[in-house]
Amino acid sequence: MKNFAYETAYFDLLGIIYLLEVKENSKYTQVPVYSLARDFCLIIYQINRDLLNDSVKLDKNIKSMRHKVKLFQKGKNKEIYQKIIDSSISQFGDDVDNIGFYLDNGLLAGSTFFPQYIFLDTDILGNKPRMNQQNSLKFFQYVGATSSYMFDEVNKVITDQSIKLEALPEFIYPDKLPYQTKDVHYSNLFIGEDQVALTRLLFIVQEATTCLWLKNGISTVRSELTLDNYITIRLLSIKADEVMDNLINMKRFLKESFNRIDDYCCGRLTGLIQYYEQTLLVECKQLRNFLHYNKSDENFYDFILTEIDKNNLYVNNLIDQIVLELMKPLVEVISSYFQVDKMESMTDWKKIRNRLKTLIRNGFKLN
Repeated sequence: MKNFAYETAYFDLLGIIYLLEVKENSKYTQVPVYSLARDFCLIIYQINRDLLNDSVKLDKNIKSMRHKVKLFQKGKNKEIYQKIIDSSISQFGDDVDNIGFYLDNGLLAGSTFFPQYIFLDTDILGNKPRMNQQNSLKFFQYVGATSSYMFDEVNKVITDQSIKLEALPEFIYPDKLPYQTKDVHYSNLFIGEDQVALTRLLFIVQEATTCLWLKNGISTVRSELTLDNYITIRLLSIKADEVMDNLINMKRFLKESFNRIDDYCCGRLTGLIQYYEQTLLVECKQLRNFLHYNKSDENFYDFILTEIDKNNLYVNNLIDQIVLELMKPLVEVISSYFQVDKMESMTDWKKIRNRLKTLIRNGFKLN
């Protein structure tokens, strides 16, 4: 029986290259790129370990970011919240708005909390925002170059020329508009005792938005397996498993916070958990577990081919189910709770006044 470990890696790496080459999409660089880059680190690390015998010397940041695929860290969630707040203050100050949000027609799409989370414990994040942007860009370029190198190495092993693609599909997004932005002071957001739960909800909404973005940019007209719907279902299955694992963990271990939030949302979070457990949990966990490249057993690529033989709409239907029945409602529910569009941002005059007060208090002389 043929093994498809290298074929799976082939399409995974080609999918990474495909998504890293997305251009002229303002939304991509605001929100999805951070969630996707973290997933790319996970895939690169695993291919190097399982198939290339760790022959590629990876940047240490790859391993650190790989661990951020989990949206909570046992026993460290309060510490993570505080580190992100401290980082926000270090970069922007405590006297002006220091948390940035992205909105999509009024719905919360993401925040500056997420990139700060995935960059924790790396040398990418410092206290100068412009330098952080430059460091991020350099790292994403490194991820792209490493993916291309590993793709060439994997490609040498594959003998079946019929599966190889001559050209990448085109990523066509419905619009070129950016997400709207809104800055607030962290104290307007984190009121009361639910800081950890709110932080984890912000992580969830960024992952869910990335799922919506992926679906909006791929073609589901054809029923056969294509690179764009392959990499989309590959990433969606990872995200669905981790997002819902995070939410279920919150319901179990952050009971008071979860119940307060869920009651405000009329029980819709609990309803989405129940829907997931009844319809998608087993399948998403199975697909997520194919993150390991197995040289002697079934892999993600051949599993998907088998399912398509049974139902040629399997991939497209599963994409629709994950995005439309799970991720889209999650964005709507979490947005309705945060109501970021109603939060107050500082006026320019207030920012200037506050910064002048800080400078004077710290002993700076104004000329």
